[in-house]
This record gives sequence, structure tokens and C-alpha cells, in this order.
Amino acid sequence: MRTLLSFFFSQLVVIILINFYYYGKFNFTIKSMWRRNEITFSGEEYWEEWERDMCDNPDKDETWKYWDSLCFRKFQNFEEVRIEVLSWSPPLVIYRNFFTKKQVKNYLQLLKIQSLEEQEVVDEKGKPFISKVRVANGTVTPFDQYPEAESLLNTASRLIPAIDFSISEDISALSYNPGGHYAVHYDYLEYEEGSDDEFMNEFGNRMATFIMVFKKATSGGGTLFPSFGTVVRADAGDAFLWFDSKENGEMDMNVEHGGCPVYDGQKVISTIWVRSYGQRLFQEHNRNRSFDADVLLRSY
Repeated sequence: MRTLLSFFFSQLVVIILINFYYYGKFNFTIKSMWRRNEITFSGEEYWEEWERDMCDNPDKDETWKYWDSLCFRKFQNFEEVRIEVLSWSPPLVIYRNFFTKKQVKNYLQLLKIQSLEEQEVVDEKGKPFISKVRVANGTVTPFDQYPEAESLLNTASRLIPAIDFSISEDISALSYNPGGHYAVHYDYLEYEEGSDDEFMNEFGNRMATFIMVFKKATSGGGTLFPSFGTVVRADAGDAFLWFDSKENGEMDMNVEHGGCPVYDGQKVISTIWVRSYGQRLFQEHNRNRSFDADVLLRSY
């Protein structure tokens, strides 16, 4: 009799756990649907339904199932670097706990005293204009003016030696509030002939994008990569990087990405766009193919 009762009790526990599991998935789906029906934002017409679905539902992301999605821990200059490779070619990697809590705190304090303005996008002639493709506020924090920004640059340069971060644009800080987003786009700049972009002429196009996370939204706000079928959901102190160009300097069409809509809370990130001229990697590689993530794992 005791054995029979034990059996029924164990089965009851299993049933309860299964119900909790499916209730949780059901509840998450209902909440996602509610958020999408309840919150509208300027520019949502620029998002495809399946893109929004990827952003809102982590179960759609199956990158973790790929055999080559790996995590590494290496030591660079006696400092531990934790790397998650989501895509090898083109490279898409996450650096976990890349910045200290003090660096994160100091940079957020810096932004509190800055004037963050509505952000623009760039047309085919290199001219900026306001568009609801991108809804965010931001500012630029030059390395040579703010120690907080210089600290971030020094850390990136020290721990990712494959890239010369001194050949880059100044750090661009962005704040996304509820309704904020950036529809799917490329960072590589495509201008018509006759563009008067002096920075482009002197330093070349964008080779890589390095995003640093300082505050994570309560709901929403990941970074979607449609070609990889993944959404980067990074925490404060994390950073992630991908290459905008191929080995020969031409645009890599596989790195289209977008800033998922923020539903609740605030997302604060900063970006370093690394430029191509003078980068060692272009001296070592010059094929019409994507870079490989192994270049980021070397110690040099």
C-alpha cells in the first residue's frame, strides 16, 4: 500500500511540474502578446512580424543548438576574458562581464550630465536626417575628453588585440526608452559617389561594430541578427562585436541587425565603430569572404 501511495505521489509531482512548465510558457506567450497589442511605437511599420516574434520570444532562438556555438575562457595580459561565439563566419561574439561595475557606474554617471538628443540616420549622400526607423536619444563621448570613455577604449584595446580601437569613431552613447527601437539595418556605410565625408576618406569604412551594455531594459531591447537567427540579450557590463566588412573590405551582407523594441525600463548602450584603414587584419587577410571568429581568439 505504501509503495502504491509513493508511486501516485511521485506521479502527482511530475504532473504538477509539467503544468508549471507549460503554464510558464503559456504565461510568457500571453504577456508577449499583451505587450505587442498594448504598446505601439513610432516606426513599428519598419518591422516584419517574424522579426518582432524573434525579438519577443526567446524560444525562437535556437543558436544554442548549433554544434559550433561555443564558450571560451582565455587570459589576455593576465586578465580573464569570457567569450561566447554565436557565429563563426561572419563573427558574432559576446564578451561577458567585460567591464567592471565601476566602469559601468562611472559611464552612466557621465551620461547623466550629458545632453542626449534625438538620433538621426544617414542617407545615401552621407547626410543625417530624422527618421522613425530609429527612435533613440544619444550623444558622443570622445575618448580624449572623458576619462570614463577612455577607460572603456583602453579595456577593449587591451583585451581584444586583434583590433586597433584607436582607428575608430568616438563612442556613441544611446538611450532607448519604452517604444525605442532601431529597425533592421547595416552599419557599413554606402554612399553615392561625390560624398564629402572626410572621416570616410581618411579612415575608411566601418570594419567592425563593438557594442557595450550599461543598462538592460526590463522587457525587450535585445539586438536581432536575422541571418544568424539569434537575438543578443546582453547584461550590464557585457559587450558584443561583429564585423561589418569582409576580408577584402567590402560590405558583409550577412550582418544585418536591429535594436528590438523596448517595452519596459531603459536600455543604455554605447557603440564603437572601428574603421578599416591601417587595421592589421586587412594586411593578413584579403579574400572575398567573411572574417572568422578565430581571429578574435588569438593572443597576438
